[in-house]
Amino acid sequence: GLLGWNSRLIHPPGDERSYPLTTWDGKDKPGYRVWSETLAEIRKYAPLLLKLEKQEKNVAKTDNQKIDIQTFKPKAGSNLKGTYLVAANTDWTKKSTFKLTSSKPGDIYDLKTNKKLSPPQLNSLSIPPAGGRVFRIGRKK
Repeated sequence: GLLGWNSRLIHPPGDERSYPLTTWDGKDKPGYRVWSETLAEIRKYAPLLLKLEKQEKNVAKTDNQKIDIQTFKPKAGSNLKGTYLVAANTDWTKKSTFKLTSSKPGDIYDLKTNKKLSPPQLNSLSIPPAGGRVFRIGRKK
């Protein structure tokens, strides 16, 4: 792919640093499958993500350092309501479990299922390797 091709200009053939997603002879590395699955997952949320902008103040946190969580708000002119959270597992090899808390009042919904998460569910969330989840804080639509 393009990433492997660009790095071949820097490192000689056979040097594995040249090939982050494939081997020097074109075979997929484990990271290729993970990256491919991640892109497919992001594609589902693209229409929503394009209507959001990052909020400076992060209103959520987790108890797991491997989970990166960011807060988003609807862009001006958007018909969206609520505050959105995007959580990503930064570990490319292992599933990460975490507890999600928010300083913003309101119910937290998992946008994959569009269901309100109960306190016990918020205490035991998980994300597959290099995966992500999108949540909304607000009222049910």
